[in-house]
Amino acid sequence: KDPYVPIGSIKLLVLNVDTSINYQTIQAAIDDATAGDTINVAAGTYDEQVVIGKSLTLQGTGDDTVIQPSGAEVLTTVKPAPWITWGGTPLPDKPMAAIVFVDAPNGFVVVKDLKIDGTQILTVPVDIPAVQWVAGLAYLETSGSVERLTVIGNPNIGCRAAGIWASAMVTSSQVAVTQCDVIGYNRAGIYALGAQLIADYNYNEINGPGESYEGSQVPNGIFFLRGAKGSASYNTVTDLSYTGGQYRSTGIGTYNAGLDITFTYNDISFVQNAFALSNGTSGTIVEYNDIFNNHTGVRLESGATNSVIRYNDIHDNDFAIRCESAAVVAYMAGMGPGNVAHYNNFVSNPGLAWENEEGSPKATFTYEGAVCNLHETNKLDATYN
Repeated sequence: KDPYVPIGSIKLLVLNVDTSINYQTIQAAIDDATAGDTINVAAGTYDEQVVIGKSLTLQGTGDDTVIQPSGAEVLTTVKPAPWITWGGTPLPDKPMAAIVFVDAPNGFVVVKDLKIDGTQILTVPVDIPAVQWVAGLAYLETSGSVERLTVIGNPNIGCRAAGIWASAMVTSSQVAVTQCDVIGYNRAGIYALGAQLIADYNYNEINGPGESYEGSQVPNGIFFLRGAKGSASYNTVTDLSYTGGQYRSTGIGTYNAGLDITFTYNDISFVQNAFALSNGTSGTIVEYNDIFNNHTGVRLESGATNSVIRYNDIHDNDFAIRCESAAVVAYMAGMGPGNVAHYNNFVSNPGLAWENEEGSPKATFTYEGAVCNLHETNKLDATYN
């Protein structure tokens, strides 16, 4: 008889490859593991929250291995997650619950070949006040690799919902997310946050909550925030829209991100801003992307400087590029200097006159032209297209 399995049990679905011990739950296997172990999870549905606090590999058999809490009451572990700076002031950490937490500073954790399903989390967990976070997978101050996951959320949960989250404010960390599908969240598809984080997000597919989402959150695809650095390449992002006011959904973007991020070979469609570079981000390269059927191909705003937009196919959008005035939002600057757009292929971006109410206090701005520059002094160099 296996001492880790209750008498009468017949399901031994979780195996520690290194010790050959079987377990009934993923968490039991993790708790008993030694750093560096590999845990195999057989096909099946696991009604639990998983918290990883040591270096290890957690691997399933694909979408047949499902971590699916039966309700919000299963998410009993809550951890603080950092958030953005707003108007130059860091906002306080936000309480976060995650179906799978990875919190092993200075460790390296691999999570691969399984499905994380949050569709049964219908309400905000009782330990989390409203307008906080529920994530499918969250890496906190930890390096690792995320491979071939399907992450499904509930966009109507009543707080911010994220697919895959990585943040590092204190511990130098590198996280790679590859070949993952993220579906049905309301705020964050795959996010990277923190000056200690290098994130590389490649070959992923993100399907947002819909083309006319009317909830309380603004859904975005991939974002680099608060000093995070890295790249996003060969991703597909679609079905993101927000109809609730002055904010607009973004396929791939930066907000006070680190230097010299690269966005290459991505396909973005049916999104309000395919790319948005904002809030002091510098040196971002946007190249070789297919950008189509969006409201705006690339939006430059709030101090984005020295951005390079080149070799993209930007077609069948309302606007190819929009550059914001310094007066659009009172607590942000407009587009910064040094931005260039060269050697792009612009086709069928009519740039018809469009009035939009933005800012605080609100003001109405009229955008017109395939490449529309409202900034009074900083002009986009878009000579060769």
